[in-house]
Amino acid sequence: MGLLRRAFSKKGDGQLTRDTVTKHQRNEDDLWLNIRREEDPSLIWRQIGELGDGAFGKVYKVQQKVTGILAAAKVIPTTGVEQLEEYRSEIDILSRVVHSNIIRLLDAIYSKDQTLWVMLEWCEGGALDAGMILMDKPLEEPQLQVIARHSAEALNFLHSKMVIHRDIKAGNLLLTNEGIVKLADFGVSVQNDHRDEKQTTFIGTPYWM
Repeated sequence: MGLLRRAFSKKGDGQLTRDTVTKHQRNEDDLWLNIRREEDPSLIWRQIGELGDGAFGKVYKVQQKVTGILAAAKVIPTTGVEQLEEYRSEIDILSRVVHSNIIRLLDAIYSKDQTLWVMLEWCEGGALDAGMILMDKPLEEPQLQVIARHSAEALNFLHSKMVIHRDIKAGNLLLTNEGIVKLADFGVSVQNDHRDEKQTTFIGTPYWM
């Protein structure tokens, strides 16, 4: 109701303008453009195991019951629909940027218990930083060449769509069994409206560096 109330701006004698209500309706429809609502994810996806915790919630390995496709599910409890705005940008960007070196969005469901489930492409090799820790040695130059090439391909594609990732680091580069590098975690990414637009926030990559 809070969003609806804000849409009812007054004009002149206090009557609502038709344009204001229509604009609000479009904004509300946009919220659900790439998110299914009031469905039970457990009817579609089977939990296989827990992968870890994040600031937002938990990550599970899941499998689609019909097709058998594996995914990493970010499970995010919310206090209501208004909180979805915090995650909508990531979901909307991922729904548009389809590329072989970018993690793929498979599904997004907002369940009846106000939990957001975001299902992402499964990468068997895990994150690059975890792999280096497991091997307990630096990467060799041929490996770095592949990682750099695949990362550059992903960024070149994103920038052609005027998307800035803003959180490039080893923990956000995932590996598949085929040796493909996938750029992941678009939580602080932004979509610019034109090429000359600049962002003034200090976030993501610089902190990691």
